[in-house]
Amino acid sequence: MKKILAVVVLLTLVSEFLAVGGVKGFPKDSVITVISPNGGEVLRGGESIPIIWNTDKSGDIIAIYYSIDSGTNWTAITYIPNLDQFYRWRVPVGVKTTHARIKVVKRSSCSGNDIGYDQSDSDFTITPSVITLTAPNGGEVWISGQTYYIRWVTADSGGYVKIYYTRNLDDPYAPWKEIACVTNTGSYLWKIPPDFNQDSLGIMVRKVNDCKSDSSYYDTSDNWLYVTNPDKVITLTSPTKGDIWIAGETRNITWKTSTVGGYVHIFYTTASSHDVTTIACVPNNNTTGTYSWHIPDNLITNYARIIVSRNSGCGIEDSTYCETFTDIMILPPVITLTSPNGGEVWHPGETHNITWKTGTAGDYVRIEYSTDSGNTWTKIDCVSNTGSYSWHIPDSVNTEHAKIQVSKVCDCSGSPSSYIGYDKSDTDFTIAPVITLTSPNGGEVWHPGETHNITWKTAEPGGSISISYSADSGSHWTNIDCVSNTGSYSWHIPYISNTTNARINIRKLDTCGSLLVKGYDSSDADFTITSSFSFIILLTSPNGGEVWHPGETHNITWKTEQLAAM
Repeated sequence: MKKILAVVVLLTLVSEFLAVGGVKGFPKDSVITVISPNGGEVLRGGESIPIIWNTDKSGDIIAIYYSIDSGTNWTAITYIPNLDQFYRWRVPVGVKTTHARIKVVKRSSCSGNDIGYDQSDSDFTITPSVITLTAPNGGEVWISGQTYYIRWVTADSGGYVKIYYTRNLDDPYAPWKEIACVTNTGSYLWKIPPDFNQDSLGIMVRKVNDCKSDSSYYDTSDNWLYVTNPDKVITLTSPTKGDIWIAGETRNITWKTSTVGGYVHIFYTTASSHDVTTIACVPNNNTTGTYSWHIPDNLITNYARIIVSRNSGCGIEDSTYCETFTDIMILPPVITLTSPNGGEVWHPGETHNITWKTGTAGDYVRIEYSTDSGNTWTKIDCVSNTGSYSWHIPDSVNTEHAKIQVSKVCDCSGSPSSYIGYDKSDTDFTIAPVITLTSPNGGEVWHPGETHNITWKTAEPGGSISISYSADSGSHWTNIDCVSNTGSYSWHIPYISNTTNARINIRKLDTCGSLLVKGYDSSDADFTITSSFSFIILLTSPNGGEVWHPGETHNITWKTEQLAAM
């Protein structure tokens, strides 16, 4: 349901932002505070560290920069939505400075103007990277007994590299066990021991002068990899790293397994929590699997990790055979239409609230309606983003294919560049009169004594229909009947004076005799009731109800009436 132009806008802004070599002169303001790094830290080139700040989450954009000269010049790091107040930064390789600082800028997503900024209170140090592990770096699935390359880059050639693994990458006190010490060629082909099975591993590479020495120059995997048997492999195929999903949407999580059997357990975690939350646990009945996940409305983060795990069961104590993950971004919906969203029945002349939700406050909302399922649109209004608009439906609208569209815009100019994102009704709804007379509707020629169907359509079933006719274009009305709302009434036309100004009126009531008229309609134009005779004969006796006997004599009486000339 969510057509998110904001994603395109965001990616465009990121591209333009990163093209800027340096920035200066932001208005410092208390709306944002840098927490870390804030001065005095010693960072190593190539390592991944958190940049943390504090600000309200009122939307807008966060721009992050670093300086190597105490803030005289700044280099762009990234441009992200203001969601987590956290960004994991890989410190540039080859940078050496004792005058590093971080600057975090809060920027309006609409105007592009800076709202405020903060920077590190004092300088911190970046030391050059001596060695950087490039593979594996997290999320891989390796097969026990097979061989895989461990790869790295170093600032200079020569020397040796010690390679280690650990079974608990998240524990700083977990032991590291040496795999090998090799010459610094940039790679090592490691045959995983066959007894490594159902293991999550972290890898470390350490640059040393010789295999008997040690050093503080090292790098580790950013995340764990999983080692398993060939028949227990699971591969996450969607989402893929860097995907952008929207809170409130329904998306497919898909995977492949090497064999069937067991269960697939699906989790997510975020940067703000190390706890995993179960999405689903489903039987692994096929080697390809899909789970349709409705993303929680409140799950909004720059760092969502989707994890699929192949298990013996769905319980905490069940064995895990294999596990893999990918990291994505889950953004708030720019705007979500909540009503009307499909299936409603509204009526011309009524007033209804059009309602919506937006991921961020402020800006404006352009409102439009369609009578052809969204092929064409008519503007209703452009208003402040209050979440609701009272719409008086025009009398002329009559359709079973109505939709409403709401667009979040920076201003009401109508310029395409002002659009941020939009949403529309999921399915069609109806705007129709409560009741519509379909016959007679004007131009017909009927005759006294004939029987014709008076027909109508109602947007709401049930209730009763009061039917009247007029011989003078609706100036005066004569009651015909009050009947159930079946859509049709068989009318035996009385012998009335000829008229070219006949009309039928129908009124929808809850019950016959009710004073509350829920809706009405009349013939759009006059029709004709005429007889080819100048006079008519009306039987006056017997006319019903009399009791006569055989052998008696009774008068049969009648009268004649002259019909008005046409």
